[in-house]
Amino acid sequence: MKRKLKSKCCILLFLIIIMSVSLCVNAKSTTVIEEAEINQTRYTYIDIFINSFNISKYGYADISSYLDAYGVDQVRITAYLQQYNDGYWQTVKHWTDIKDRDWNTLDVGRYVTSGYSYRCITYGYVYINGFIVEVDFCVSNYVFY
Repeated sequence: MKRKLKSKCCILLFLIIIMSVSLCVNAKSTTVIEEAEINQTRYTYIDIFINSFNISKYGYADISSYLDAYGVDQVRITAYLQQYNDGYWQTVKHWTDIKDRDWNTLDVGRYVTSGYSYRCITYGYVYINGFIVEVDFCVSNYVFY
């Protein structure tokens, strides 16, 4: 009798431990999913956000960006050309263009100094009734010139 009671208690204890561990795992993974969703662009309005960054053999840094969105009033694109100097990325030049429509393009550039690495960071903003409803950004690979 004691043996049956002991084995039932062990089984019950085992089931309680399994259930409590699975509840903890589910709660933790739900939290991780919620945090990841908060930090990601949802692409509710933005349909396409394409960026290009190149430096020609003559030192001309060319930046092109295109953003297309649905159901928005304005689209703004801001691009930052950055140079790596003394351990930091420093902005050399930035450009902004905003259009009262659901798409925008930004094609800009400038000559850069040789002997440095460069990159481009581009931000796309979409607005409805003057309020930002979605933002995305792109950081290019760095290019040494």
